[in-house]
Amino acid sequence: MGATAVKLLNNSARKRVIGVNSSGIFDMDLEEAISIKKIFDETTYELTKILSI
Repeated sequence: MGATAVKLLNNSARKRVIGVNSSGIFDMDLEEAISIKKIFDETTYELTKILSI
């Protein structure tokens, strides 16, 4: 993700966010990212709490 951030900065990109999905690392417009409805997965959250012990 850091390398992607550096590439964006070198290309004078502004107001971008970087994320990871099943296809890999991606970037998108900040306003678009903010407007996307986020779904909180309680089951995955509980599992990560158990695994982090």
